[in-house]
Amino acid sequence: MLGKEGVPFETPALNLLARAANGSMRDALSLLDQAIAHGAGKVEEASVREMLGAVDRGYLFSLLKSLASGQGPALLAEAERMAARSLSFDAALQDLATLLHRIALAQTLPEALADDEPDRDALLGLAGAFSQEDVQLLYQIAIHGRRDLGLAPDEFAGFTMTLMRMLAFVPVEPGKAAPAAAPGGARPGSKPAASAGTVAATGAPEAIAKAAGNAEQELADWRTLAGRIKVGGMARMLADNCEFRSLDGERLELAVPEAHKHLLEKVYTDKLQAALADYFGRKLRLRISAGGTGNTPAQIDNQERQAKLAKAIESIDADPFVRELVENFDARVKDSSIKPIQ
Repeated sequence: MLGKEGVPFETPALNLLARAANGSMRDALSLLDQAIAHGAGKVEEASVREMLGAVDRGYLFSLLKSLASGQGPALLAEAERMAARSLSFDAALQDLATLLHRIALAQTLPEALADDEPDRDALLGLAGAFSQEDVQLLYQIAIHGRRDLGLAPDEFAGFTMTLMRMLAFVPVEPGKAAPAAAPGGARPGSKPAASAGTVAATGAPEAIAKAAGNAEQELADWRTLAGRIKVGGMARMLADNCEFRSLDGERLELAVPEAHKHLLEKVYTDKLQAALADYFGRKLRLRISAGGTGNTPAQIDNQERQAKLAKAIESIDADPFVRELVENFDARVKDSSIKPIQ
């Protein structure tokens, strides 16, 4: 369909959209339309990951390579890089479990991996780095770590504890770096614990502020709040296309534009309500109506992207070298090929 419409696309991006749609063709088409708009007429993996809040697989492959070689410090360093980019650790554990499932498939049924699988070589490489038993164990630790993430002092602590559990239970083959000792005699696990403690300590004032009644103030800045809550897929799309209306006790009212009222499925609103209740640590009764001003995070992001693109096009058009090509050689600037510098 994209080929017939002349829309450039990347196969991994379509895989991400299919997974987010969770079997619903209507949701898949809706996500595809939004991906095309988000990517300025293209469906690229990086753009779709940004839109869905998905974790770059490069981080996950690095984590597994560090686990395979027993490199505790490298494992923590990768987690800290993820934290610096404000990636969702809940989504990271979900994607890590999915990746481990693909590795298990590569171990038992390698012919099931398509020849055009983008990560085929990396998957086969990791399939040889772990035993089948190790992959099964890592998978269990990942899904249990994600389940317990809400019980941790904060997401970073929960994520790094899950990684340390993996490091502790996966044996290192002879000839690989041993995880038992680190410089100075300290165990590699000591650094994540210190980092987690620091994050937990800095998070305490935030929790106190919420308890003091700042919920409505945070909700008023819905764009920032929507980026903080732990939700993905279509529920994430719903959050990004909502705007705050009011908070009265436990009753929270949001609005979604008419163009996106198809997102008002109970399963998505329930997930968003649960994520908000988890964030604020209190019960909330969410009501979302169709309408509003359209001043949603998705709309604001789109306006900012269009403004940056317009500025980039203007800059290219004003470039002396480009102007000379246009005037003397009948050249044309293809606006769709221009991307603003991030």
